[in-house]
Amino acid sequence: MDGATGPQGPRGQGCNFNGAFDSATAYAPYDVVTFNGSSYVAKASTNRGDPAPDTSANWSLMALQGATGQQGPKGDTGDPGATAHKVQPVPKVPWSFTVPSGITHLLVEAWVAAEVEEHLNDISVLDNGNVRVVWAANDGSLGDDNIHATTFTPQSHQISFQICPLYDPNVVKKSGSAYPIKIQLCDSAGNNLSSPSIVVHAEGVTKTGSNTPMEFDDTGNANPDFDFRYDSTLNGYTFNLSTKGYAAGTYSLSFTAGADPAMHSAIFPVK
Repeated sequence: MDGATGPQGPRGQGCNFNGAFDSATAYAPYDVVTFNGSSYVAKASTNRGDPAPDTSANWSLMALQGATGQQGPKGDTGDPGATAHKVQPVPKVPWSFTVPSGITHLLVEAWVAAEVEEHLNDISVLDNGNVRVVWAANDGSLGDDNIHATTFTPQSHQISFQICPLYDPNVVKKSGSAYPIKIQLCDSAGNNLSSPSIVVHAEGVTKTGSNTPMEFDDTGNANPDFDFRYDSTLNGYTFNLSTKGYAAGTYSLSFTAGADPAMHSAIFPVK
């Protein structure tokens, strides 16, 4: 036979969970903290800077950290990532270009679409003389950049100068005097391309009309080896031609300029 129900006992002591142990915090009895994977309960009040729970008599181990479990099963395959940048091969094309004297860098647009922005990455001359060009263009499906590259063999190009006279070819000089032939080497637009590195060499003098070749010389050895002298004050060239022994008439001084294969001429009259 069961007896009567006794009176309710006193309420038990609860715990206060405070998360990870912090040495800058003071704890009260029954405060619970975690430290190095285990949990501890305070048996007495602690002060800031007291030792950690695993070495202090003021703490009691509540639950020891468990052992490392076995590796779980392999997860599902993730969604595809963003499209990686790729190199788009471009067919080889026989590009041809002319680099004027004094120009050290030449950038040619590789794409014609106005909405496509391009950025030059690299231009390299290979051991065999071919040229490799690498550039980026925002022509991806989402406007992202693709990297493009092409390699080509430059076609041979011919340098051609126009002659810009710096003297009046209608001025008549007396036979036996010096006739200063002053010129600049220009491009087709008249821009001066003259340079001390470009040699202008006199080849000979003929009388116009009859094409009679004449003996020619400079005055006072002013033009050694019959080369025009580069004059920085003119940004051009001067040849002081001797007209000694020339009869009255019009004459033509023939000369070459650098790698230009053409024979150029300068007209001058003598009386």
